[in-house]
Amino acid sequence: MTRGTRTIRTVVFVALIASFVLLAAAAAPSVAAETGTDPAAYEYDGADLLIDGPVTRSGGTVTLTLDDTAAETDAVRFELGADHADFEIAAVTDETTADVGIALEKTDDAVTVTLTDLSGASGATTEIDVGVDLTATASVAGRAHEYDSTPVATVTTDETGSGLVGAPAVHATVDPSAEIGFDADVLNKDISNGYVPVWSHSRFIIEFSEKPVTAETGDNINLSVNPDVIQPGDEDGIGVYDVWEGATLDQNISKLEVSTSSGSNVLNGHNDQITITIHTVDDEPKIISDEAIAVWVQLGIETEPMIQAADRYRNTDLFTVDVEGEGNAELTDNNDVRTETPVVLDIYPGEPNDEGFDLGVESGAEFGIGEGRSLPIDGLEDRHGNTIPNATFEFVIEGPESRHVREGVRTSTDGTAGIRLDGSGVLGVPLGAFDLSATVTDVPGPATPTETTEADRTESVSGLAMYPDNVSVATTTAYSDFDADGGATIEVAVDLGVPDDVIGRVDVELRRESGDGALTFAPGTGSPTPTDPWETTGYDGDGRLGRANAWVIERDLTAADFDDGVRRYVLDADSAARYDVAAAVMPHKSVLDPDPSKVETSLATDPGGANRDTTPIVATGPIAHVSDVSIRGDREFVGTDTEEGGAVEIDLGGFEDAGGRTVTNTDEAVEVAFGGAGGGTVTPASAEGSAATRVDPTAIDSGTADVGGEATVELGVAGGTQRVPSGVTLVHRAIQRPDGAWRAGSLSQPASVYVDADGRRDVVQWNPETGTYEGFVADGTGDAIDADRIDHEDLHRGFYAYADGGGLRIGFEYVTTADGSIGTESVELGPGWHLASSNYDVSSHPSRGLAADANWVDGFDRGGFTVWSDDRTERLHDGTDGIDVDGRSEPIDHDEAYWIEVDDSGSTPVRRVVSPTFSESDGGDE
Repeated sequence: MTRGTRTIRTVVFVALIASFVLLAAAAAPSVAAETGTDPAAYEYDGADLLIDGPVTRSGGTVTLTLDDTAAETDAVRFELGADHADFEIAAVTDETTADVGIALEKTDDAVTVTLTDLSGASGATTEIDVGVDLTATASVAGRAHEYDSTPVATVTTDETGSGLVGAPAVHATVDPSAEIGFDADVLNKDISNGYVPVWSHSRFIIEFSEKPVTAETGDNINLSVNPDVIQPGDEDGIGVYDVWEGATLDQNISKLEVSTSSGSNVLNGHNDQITITIHTVDDEPKIISDEAIAVWVQLGIETEPMIQAADRYRNTDLFTVDVEGEGNAELTDNNDVRTETPVVLDIYPGEPNDEGFDLGVESGAEFGIGEGRSLPIDGLEDRHGNTIPNATFEFVIEGPESRHVREGVRTSTDGTAGIRLDGSGVLGVPLGAFDLSATVTDVPGPATPTETTEADRTESVSGLAMYPDNVSVATTTAYSDFDADGGATIEVAVDLGVPDDVIGRVDVELRRESGDGALTFAPGTGSPTPTDPWETTGYDGDGRLGRANAWVIERDLTAADFDDGVRRYVLDADSAARYDVAAAVMPHKSVLDPDPSKVETSLATDPGGANRDTTPIVATGPIAHVSDVSIRGDREFVGTDTEEGGAVEIDLGGFEDAGGRTVTNTDEAVEVAFGGAGGGTVTPASAEGSAATRVDPTAIDSGTADVGGEATVELGVAGGTQRVPSGVTLVHRAIQRPDGAWRAGSLSQPASVYVDADGRRDVVQWNPETGTYEGFVADGTGDAIDADRIDHEDLHRGFYAYADGGGLRIGFEYVTTADGSIGTESVELGPGWHLASSNYDVSSHPSRGLAADANWVDGFDRGGFTVWSDDRTERLHDGTDGIDVDGRSEPIDHDEAYWIEVDDSGSTPVRRVVSPTFSESDGGDE
């Protein structure tokens, strides 16, 4: 049997299943290839190794895919494993095709690849190809069972950072079986001419287990034809005609005796059993573990029915192995012998007949790129009626652009899945319409299709159509609306879900499925370019979906009209409405057939919606309403004359037109005011549909604003002003103090006092009569201290305020009318400590000197008192003999408190307490 014949028996089944990632509406970047190795793979015949000695295989290539971290002078090393010492690296060659330089260094058991030039490398990975010739010695045959696509060399060093260490570099397979095949054409010729039997032969090996296996001269191994594989009627058509010794891998086996017999009683008149008798060195019991023997076997066929037996004998395991019951001293267990498939029998079909075959698809068929439509090639037979499985074909794809030929494609004709038509892989079927033909170029076994004409071996279909089955339509940005009145447009993308090289010629249909007013489609500016012809219908403006619906069909598009499978369109409309824009893609001249009477059935063949998609588009009118207006932060009040918290930040969202349609994509601006103070204009941010602005509360005119009431956010929208309550109270003055500490303050003139703090808060005044602090109000948790509860004693007294967390805010809504004042009184300060408040008209004075603020009835020059700072660490005034601290001009700010210490000399100062009204037209200036 020829080496070529043996190779044909190993079926290489090609499944062309493409996997496509659904692209985003806008073209997404391609995903980088992963690092790794593609090992070289070699197969050895176990008997060759025993009989011919070391065998070298060549032509294998190791591919190393390196990450972009690789640098010149980096090295990658792969080595034969320590347990594969019977293999040897015979030669290495540089097979790298890219403009990348490498240097190779080889030993018998290792290859080192050094990067010398990466100037031609591009992309995220770089591929390095190294040709490797591998030699296997005879001793490998004794361990044939260990090598079935087994990694014998792996990467041990990787300086490139590509993570290759441990990856396989070379695979090896050792085949122990004899592969004997017969060609149906040869059988027909020879048997018809009387040349029988028709013989074929090969050799197999038997390995012994690595566990202690002892044999002695005379021990037998029987190989018997398996009765289960011989089909009824074939018992006299095949037989074992001859056997002989091949070779031994021996330490303790001196020779073999090989004979045949009919002892299995399976075949009629033919030998059906092989007996192998072992002779040991010196005819003594010997351990034969890890040894191997080779045996030649010749099979013969001599009856005419076997010409049609190709369907019955394919890759048939002909013999069973029996070492039991033969009276052997130790060789009594089948586990001692590893070879379970010594002979593989094939009767190969002959040349194809001239009746053709079924391509598995009809002319004019339409299918999606992901449907996995297969070509099982049913019905291929030879001239003797044998089904020909796993034949080799040449496929030709005739597309609108070019002719694509793919040779050497194997498929199946035995009912299993065949070649997949899904837009990628071996056939490279494009989106679009195409013709397909398949020609048989080779069949399993020795036969070659030379006697039949190419026409006899070719089948063709025409007018096939491949449509995309994952079309998506979406806006190219995060928003899906545009300003119809403002002349704005919006871009949508029709994504075919395939790369450009899959696109042949297709048609794209765009249509509006809902929405009033005219909707216009136009190709995007720049890329891609417009394509003619266009077919459109008008619109009659009656708000119905019908014959006059806007409709566009682009014909004869190619890959040049798409950007990575995506084609963009610009839309505009002449009236505000919600639209559904649909797109369908079909092969050019195949199925897009506009039916003006009913837009929903514009496809002649409906593939179930897989090739179409719809996206909602909104053409909006002027902004008429903002549904979500909020004040950022948690301030409960703000000051119109003084606001230590800074500007008020206003968040706006939910911009809508008069029809309730959300507006995000517009140049239109909405004027914003807070409490009557302007905050500029805002435009909703595209995609988010929100906006924010800042308003300075001190810009509010307190003379016209409702101080003490809730501030309103005013929005200038289409049709007038939208007013939104803010939940924030207006006061004249708001001050802020840190949290977690007591801070002094003053009530300079009559006012409602507001307290805003998180958690527990306290506002207390000092009672000089009891020498204790007392609550400013009965309810210590309330937010407001009302003006009605303030008398001249409270105006005289300062206070301390405290908040657990979040800061402390105090607001003052001053009395602005004379009838709201509490009148003017005097306070007599007895001996002891007094916490005094600033007391003057803050709308007229930014501050007052200490003497003016103390406002002694009998003048400030008298003795008997001392003035201290609010924390009693600084002496502001002291007229005591021997101490001259003159602080009469010391400025007292609006909310500043100070301590007055009165001695017991009998001189009691009297402070005049004033109760001015706050002038909203003047305002204080700190």
